Amino acid sequence: MQRGLSNWIAAAALFAGVPAWAQGEGEQVGESQIIVTAQPEITPREFERAVESFVKDLGEPGPINRISRWGEAVCPRVTGLSDPFNAFVAARMKQVAVQVGAPGLAECGDRVNVLVLFTSKPHDVAADLRRNHKALLGYHFVGQTKSVAAFRPPMKSWYVTMSIIPGAYAAVDAAYAPSPPGIAGSRIRPPYQSRFAFAVIVVDSNLLEGREIGPVADKVAMLALSNPGPREGCSPLPSVLDLLEPECEANEPADGLTAFDESYLKALYAFDRDELKGLMREEIADRIVAELGPLAEATPNP
Repeated sequence: MQRGLSNWIAAAALFAGVPAWAQGEGEQVGESQIIVTAQPEITPREFERAVESFVKDLGEPGPINRISRWGEAVCPRVTGLSDPFNAFVAARMKQVAVQVGAPGLAECGDRVNVLVLFTSKPHDVAADLRRNHKALLGYHFVGQTKSVAAFRPPMKSWYVTMSIIPGAYAAVDAAYAPSPPGIAGSRIRPPYQSRFAFAVIVVDSNLLEGREIGPVADKVAMLALSNPGPREGCSPLPSVLDLLEPECEANEPADGLTAFDESYLKALYAFDRDELKGLMREEIADRIVAELGPLAEATPNP
């Protein structure tokens, strides 16, 4: 397994020499804050449906039908901006990881498992991934390569995932690899888990002119820590993922990670039961409703 993972890291390292597409001197910027957004006036049931949709949008299941998350410290490498901005985005990603209970405190050294590329030519980068680094596109079949690799502004993320049976099995997910094993002689479902092994996030730097780096860093962090499915319109609840999205310009823009974003991530990384997709979504949604819903003040947190 270690040899397989080193291949992902080696492939990512090929991007280390990519020149900084966004030029100019950067400056240190202050930390982003969690944004508490006023809730729309809707009924409790309407809010629950919005939360269910929100949770579904943020948790695209992996090949073993589990919602992926990090099981090891997030170690980002950010390139394409000036050094101070690259450092800020990387630090903010680790800060958010720790804040929501994801692994993030360990020293990374030279290890990289999240590669963030700010570029004025995102379609060229995506094309290079498709031609030369297909493994970094994550689980997909040959006929899906072109559509999976296609860049969609303003940001696109790809995830390499692993299927794990704690203490017994771990392998990078690949479309033509053997399926994870069952338990010999038993009808009991193995305690499968899905974990991120590597992530690539490409950001169109042409859209950042006049933007503060804090909210952009928060959106990158949200993408790195979750696994959103293909977008279809705006988020059903206030989310930093709507930032820079053309169809969401009429909405009040989030100035950073929202309370709903934070609540989702905390519930995702606190989950400690059988990681079935439906069960995870249901429990995560319940926690968000209890914390932030219309009846939250009258409902004790789980």
